[in-house]
Amino acid sequence: MRLRAANVDGYVSRRRAEKVTDATIAKELVVLRKSLRLAVRAGLWKGRVEEVIPVAFSAGYEPRTRALTAGEVGKLLHELLPDRAARVAFIVATSACWRESELARREDTGEGLATVLLRGTKRKTRFRTVPIVSPGQRSLLEYAVEHAQGTGGAVFRVWRNARRDLLEACERAGIERCSPNDLRRTFASWQVEAGVPLYPIAQAMGHKDTRMLERVYGRQTPEQLAIVMARAMGLTQRVCSTFVSAPTETADPVDAVDDDASNAASSPPPKKRKAPQDLHPGGPVSARDVEVPGPGIEPGTRGFSVPCSTS
Repeated sequence: MRLRAANVDGYVSRRRAEKVTDATIAKELVVLRKSLRLAVRAGLWKGRVEEVIPVAFSAGYEPRTRALTAGEVGKLLHELLPDRAARVAFIVATSACWRESELARREDTGEGLATVLLRGTKRKTRFRTVPIVSPGQRSLLEYAVEHAQGTGGAVFRVWRNARRDLLEACERAGIERCSPNDLRRTFASWQVEAGVPLYPIAQAMGHKDTRMLERVYGRQTPEQLAIVMARAMGLTQRVCSTFVSAPTETADPVDAVDDDASNAASSPPPKKRKAPQDLHPGGPVSARDVEVPGPGIEPGTRGFSVPCSTS
């Protein structure tokens, strides 16, 4: 086997001409480096790895932090065909990667929608059972089960050009673009913001430890970070959950404002209030505040928000 530095340099140039990101090229060079070491060990190549790999190649990699809010998820579902909207809801509810959603079977959903088996193949930990705990997870999974149109036992139909279709749907919805992996990141972001410790989230996502969450999936916006920090310091009386819930027939009054401990004896009992008819622009949203769309190619979507008490 003949391989020289000029061959690798030419490959990098071609990949860049194809508009491939340096982050992707860096991953490919890692694979090449490992392959060459194996080739040397097997006696198939007599070169030196350090002489062919580009010197000081820097990918300039910055992990993506895009995660959708509950309101954005509702808008995105509104712009997709039913089976595709169902897949988006499934991924956000379960943390499934795209390949795992392709392998999903009807029988993988546990009784009462309490769990979902994800047939991950990337590593042993990716073949896992994810618990469906929050009302938001359940409502998204219910939506996915109801609107998925797969045949032969598969949950979903084949979806080609998913990245392009998601970008176009985001443009129609008027939200920041998202990729398939951003949907998986949304699961992690919502769990972190809700106060779930990193290790259980890592297990649910099929990671061996929390390093990937700390570096990529668990990163928060400044607004989300402020909420988590305030909760940890006991500065919030009421903690909202960032999850999407199933539609309801009527908008019942929602959570009452908690009593101030210092005025509990002198203040009258708090009154319940109806939530305003709009979506919270950022931060957590109560589990009963956002509705997933109903059936149809362009199902309707609306939601409510309840401001968290910060006093």
